[in-house]
Amino acid sequence: MTYFITELDKLSHAEIDDLKHASDFTLEAEICRLSQHRVTSIEAAEQDGRFVVHVTRDGRPDRRWLFQDVTFAEGAAVTLWNLKQINPTAKMWLSCEDGRAEIVGPDPLRGAIKARAAMINDGARFSAWAAVAMYIDECDTHGRKVDFDAGLDHVFWQIARYFEPLSA
Repeated sequence: MTYFITELDKLSHAEIDDLKHASDFTLEAEICRLSQHRVTSIEAAEQDGRFVVHVTRDGRPDRRWLFQDVTFAEGAAVTLWNLKQINPTAKMWLSCEDGRAEIVGPDPLRGAIKARAAMINDGARFSAWAAVAMYIDECDTHGRKVDFDAGLDHVFWQIARYFEPLSA
């Protein structure tokens, strides 16, 4: 079944119960070319693709779900957060062209940013994702508001929108 984030509140009691038994929630960046869906970078999915959250149950491949989101921030801050409220024990993952990493911590958006940074911060390369993850950690550690620079890439601008209400 495929649902859009706006339809999460329309789930039946049976569907909610099914989500309570999920083993994994995976936020994936994907793009469709020539009717083929493939994993892509978060940046490419922001421009020409979409984000989906796959919901799986161990031993029940027939019970797969799919939630669709427009932005990375929406997928992590809204869809994953709502699913985490329904099933706090399910593992959360981020999947993109650089790999797959577990999302950990109480806030799926912060966890997804850290997961993305960990995929490409191998010592040889340093990315904007790593810089943003370090900045958020520093703000959290010192109790400061997370306040992104308006000149950031579109992906980070979308993320910043979800930090404003949390920081007020």
